[in-house]
Amino acid sequence: MRQNLSAIRRLLPLFIFMTLVPVLLTRLPARAAGDNHAAVVVDFGDGQVATRCVSFAEDGISGYEALLQTDLAIGIDLQTGGAAVCSINDQGCPSDDCFCSCPGGNNCLYWSYWIQNDGAWSYSAVGAGLHKLHDGEMSGWVWGQGSVTQATPPPAISFDDVCTEAVAGVSTSLPPDSVAASASETNEDVRTSTAAPSNHERPYDKGWRSYIGYGVLLLFLGVLTAVIYRRRGRTQNK
Repeated sequence: MRQNLSAIRRLLPLFIFMTLVPVLLTRLPARAAGDNHAAVVVDFGDGQVATRCVSFAEDGISGYEALLQTDLAIGIDLQTGGAAVCSINDQGCPSDDCFCSCPGGNNCLYWSYWIQNDGAWSYSAVGAGLHKLHDGEMSGWVWGQGSVTQATPPPAISFDDVCTEAVAGVSTSLPPDSVAASASETNEDVRTSTAAPSNHERPYDKGWRSYIGYGVLLLFLGVLTAVIYRRRGRTQNK
């Protein structure tokens, strides 16, 4: 019994330290939800263009997730291969008939997905759910002819045009009638609207420190219990 008490006394300072670790970790500042930014450009195919700057804490988010983080009304069709974007702000098709404007042949209208590299738009080779956007990158959506050879790219808009104020920490609020901005057919006079995104709650990493701390504490308690029982067994055998 004395040996057990002696072992507990020796381990008590360590036990107190490990108990305080989770508390200290939870008080550390968590990574802010707006550390990273990506720009989303939506071309409605009728001269109307909307832009949004979305923020995220992860290293990257999919183009589909970025679109959902905007305040635009998104209609989707959940399919076996993923989610298809049917409409954006009522432009497009209903969710229960996602490709209503694609009867076949060369006349096929739907929302094509684009990515921008070095200032130039390119038709994405993968779906928006598979393509990852990182800090400072852009994605685009265009309603119109959807094939690679017929699709028209989004207007020439840069990341700074969309996200300068958001990155600088300036809050932007626009009235509902300025959700979409007009653009000429030649894209020579592109006017964009940048609104603060309606960020949905996402499982950011603000709680991971607590879980790690409590996991270490439980591991320590398990080891301490095993040591005590082992010493007790040796004493009884003697």
